[in-house]
Amino acid sequence: MIEVSLVLLAGVAAGVLNAMGGGGTFVAMPALVAFGLSPVTANAVSRVALVPGAVAGAWVYRRELTPVGPTSTKALTAVSAMGGGVGAGLLLVLPASSFDAAAPWLLAFATVVLAFGRHLSRALSSVLGRSVGMSSRAVLIGQFFLAVYGGYFGGAVGIMMLALWSIGLG
Repeated sequence: MIEVSLVLLAGVAAGVLNAMGGGGTFVAMPALVAFGLSPVTANAVSRVALVPGAVAGAWVYRRELTPVGPTSTKALTAVSAMGGGVGAGLLLVLPASSFDAAAPWLLAFATVVLAFGRHLSRALSSVLGRSVGMSSRAVLIGQFFLAVYGGYFGGAVGIMMLALWSIGLG
């Protein structure tokens, strides 16, 4: 019973983190692995469990949605859905051992982006003397690859999108 209570508490903490700005997978997935689920199953369960909060957040902020730089919201949504589908497909067809091997590196990558994304953006802007100014095509390509990452792994993908957009669009 205590394990279930701890997983429930981790789920609530993950939901709160996602509602405040993202990163709930960093709590939910390790808790589920500690509870005994395989990393692939823990990833899938945490992604599905966090969907209601994501849908509620999207609904609440629906009037705040704006195009990203020169890219329309519809194009960004379509590319995100395609990339997410590719990532989910990869999760289904690749062996679980590849996810087991990739997961720590994906967590490390997301952590580095979280820790140094703003610094990288400032450094690039300082070196260039302006913001990077990604084209609509570059935003869509970057978004596609982030969506593949999100469909496959998902940890901190929203924060990574914000990092890409802030680095690429100032």
